[in-house]
Amino acid sequence: MKTPTLSKTPGKTMRISAHFLTGTSLNRFEAQSLVDHCFNSTISALASCHRLTLQRTPEKEANRCRVVRYSLSGVDLTCANAILATLIRNARPSRED
Repeated sequence: MKTPTLSKTPGKTMRISAHFLTGTSLNRFEAQSLVDHCFNSTISALASCHRLTLQRTPEKEANRCRVVRYSLSGVDLTCANAILATLIRNARPSRED
């Protein structure tokens, strides 16, 4: 398996990946509580850079705004776990002096 590359915003990618690993889903309004105000960009990075297939479910919010709910399942959960481990490993400062 090819090692995933680190995105420009590893903190945001880590938070969203970790959230998906709990088995829950997110829409763009819920992602704001995880300090992701450009959720569509994060989803795009997970899909294109990390090759995850996110399930997309259209829904209506209380204010009748149409949004998409994203989630992971099956083999993509396993891949997301590997990606998160790589992001965490790459984000730690090296102890080699």
